[in-house]
Amino acid sequence: MTWLFQGREEVDSGMQARNLQTKLKTRRHLTHGRRGGVVYRKARRAKGPRREVFTANPRRLFLILLFLVAQLIFAGSELFNIRDISISGVSPIPNETLLEQAKLGPDANYWSVSPETIERRLLSFHELRTVDVERVFPGMVSIRVAQRHPRYQVAMTAAKPEWFEADADGVILGKAPADSKFPRIMVDQPLVQGARLPRESAFAVRESVRWLHTLLPGKPLSYHVDGNYEVTIKTLYRGVTLSIKVGQMERMEYKAGVLKALASQLKAQKGQFELIDLRYATPVVRLKADKKPE
Repeated sequence: MTWLFQGREEVDSGMQARNLQTKLKTRRHLTHGRRGGVVYRKARRAKGPRREVFTANPRRLFLILLFLVAQLIFAGSELFNIRDISISGVSPIPNETLLEQAKLGPDANYWSVSPETIERRLLSFHELRTVDVERVFPGMVSIRVAQRHPRYQVAMTAAKPEWFEADADGVILGKAPADSKFPRIMVDQPLVQGARLPRESAFAVRESVRWLHTLLPGKPLSYHVDGNYEVTIKTLYRGVTLSIKVGQMERMEYKAGVLKALASQLKAQKGQFELIDLRYATPVVRLKADKKPE
C-alpha cells in the first residue's frame, strides 16, 4: 500500500511539473528562480511612445494662443510701417504718379505689401517695359523701372496717316514728333495709344528692318504690313517711288543678298524703276513705263 501511495505521489508530481512547464511557456510572468523554484513576476505593459493630447493641457494651449496673438499685434505695429520707398530707373512718369498707382500710403505695413501686386499695378502704364519691386526688412520698398524706347513710327494705311511711336515689341507709345527719324511702318488696322500690334506684325517689322533697311536703294519711305503679314517697302529712288515686295519673313538671308546685288546693278543702269519683287526664286525688276505722248 505504501508503495502504491508513493507511486501516486510521483505521478502527481510529474503531472505538476509538466503543467508548470506548460504555464512557463504560455505565461511570461512565471519563471524559474535561481534555486530551481518557480517565481511569480507581475507582467509589465510594454511602454510605447508617449502621446500627449494637445488640448489636455489648457495652460499650454493658452500660452501658445497668447504667443500667436502677441506676434500678430507686434507684426502689425508701427515698427513695420513702410518708412522709405526708393524708385530707381528712367521713366517718363513722375514718381508721385508711380507712388499713387502703387497705392503705398504712409500707413502701409511691411507684411501686407505684395511685390507682385505692385508690379502688376505699375505695368498698367504702357510706357514702362519692366518693373521690379523688392521689400527690404523692416520697412523699405525698392522699385526699379525701365521705360520703353521708340524704335518705329507706325500709322494706319490712309491718305493722310497719323504717325505714332512704337517700341520693338509693337507697343504704341504716343504721337511721333514731326522730325522723328525712325522707320515708318504702315498697317491695315486702327491704332490706339497703349495698344500693341499683333505679334506677327511686330515680328514682320523687326525682321524686315533688321535684314533690309541698310540695303534699300534710295530713301526709305515706309514699310507696309498687310493682313497676311507680307511686307512691301517703298523707297524714293531717282525721283520715283520704288516698291520692293518682300513677302513673308522667310528666307530673309537669301532675300537680303539678292537685294544687295540688285541695288548695285541698278546704279549702273539708266532709267527709273518702280518694282522689285523678292517673293520668287528669280527676282522680278520692272522699269517704269514712259508716258506716251498724246
